[in-house]
This record gives sequence, structure tokens and C-alpha cells, in this order.
Amino acid sequence: MAQCDLRVLGGFALTAKDGGNLALPTKKDRLLLAFLALHPGQPQSREKLYGLLWADRGEEQARGSLRQSLASLREVFQAAGIDPLTINRESVTLGANELSVDALDFAKFAAEPNCLDQAVDLYRGVLLADLDAPSPEYEQWLLPARQRLEEQASTLIESVAGSDSPPKVLNKTV
Repeated sequence: MAQCDLRVLGGFALTAKDGGNLALPTKKDRLLLAFLALHPGQPQSREKLYGLLWADRGEEQARGSLRQSLASLREVFQAAGIDPLTINRESVTLGANELSVDALDFAKFAAEPNCLDQAVDLYRGVLLADLDAPSPEYEQWLLPARQRLEEQASTLIESVAGSDSPPKVLNKTV
């Protein structure tokens, strides 16, 4: 069962299950977590990660920055009582069941006709709308990921608009 909630649609927010905000010290910490969270259970090579986030630095400095960022993530998670990261000399993996990620849940619910209410409720806007890509490499990953989610949101809106009974969340007063 997920111990933390990660919101990346419309903006970044990490919260513990008790509702407390878990603050990550830097923008790159948030971008690293977002990348790992959107690839749950999939080992990511350290080289790929520092290339995504610290492409403008020399290899030794980039490796050190990645180590520091991973230490920051681990510290925040430990404060929440979890340790979802598996880190070794070659790769980093975020456990698939440790975080509830709104973008992943949205994609799952948007594909299920009986879950449109949940999908509509989760979509708050563009993936990582409040964070800019720190490198062309990150941008190459981020733009297609944003596009896929926006296409799913557009398809969802079309489905909802054509439905005889729109999801309850569309009937709420804002």
C-alpha cells in the first residue's frame, strides 16, 4: 500500500498519507523523483539520471550531484517512515507500490470506462507544469510524456461530453 502521494499533474506536491507536506530541497530533487515515479519498479541507470538532470556538468560533478539528490530523497522518505528507493552502484529504482502517483492513476482510470469520475478528478493540468526541464535530455523525455497525458485528457473530455451521465465531479461548483 502506498505510503505517500505524489502529484505531478498541474504542479508538484509530495504528501505523506497523514496529509503532511514532504518538502524536497531543490527543483532537481523534485524532477528526479518525478522521473523515477513515472517509471515505477524500473531500474534507471545512474548515467541516464545524471545525464537528464546535470548534463551541463562534468561527469564527476554530475555523479556527485546525483548522490546528493538521492540522499535528499532518502532523507525525506525516511522522515515519512518509508524507504522506497533501491540504490546500487549501477542503478536507482523507486518501488512500484510505495507512492501513489496521480499521473499513473489518471492514465489507468482514463482507460477504464467505469472509472471516468476518478480520472476527471485526478487531472489538474499539464505534467510538471510548475517545473522547467533542466536539460535538453530531460525535455526530450518530458514533452512526449506531457503530450501522452494531454491526449488522454482530451479523449477523456470527449468521452465525458458524449456521455449521457457526466461524471459527478463535472457537476461540482467551482
